[in-house]
Amino acid sequence: MEMDGKVFVLLIIAMVGLFSWLERNQKNRAKMAKASSDKMDAGHQKEIEQLKERVAVLERILTDKRERLKDEIDSL
Repeated sequence: MEMDGKVFVLLIIAMVGLFSWLERNQKNRAKMAKASSDKMDAGHQKEIEQLKERVAVLERILTDKRERLKDEIDSL
């Protein structure tokens, strides 16, 4: 009968240790996911800025071509 009590206590200790480890592991994963997400956000923001610059250049090229075409037609 005394052996059952020792086994029970050992099982409780093992369960507490397991749950403690699982909780710590979950917190670490959440921190890593947040850090990864922050890095991706910064990378995406940089990419968005680059794309905006490209669009501005394309708009300028398109506008210049229209103006030149208009001037050429007007000169005829």
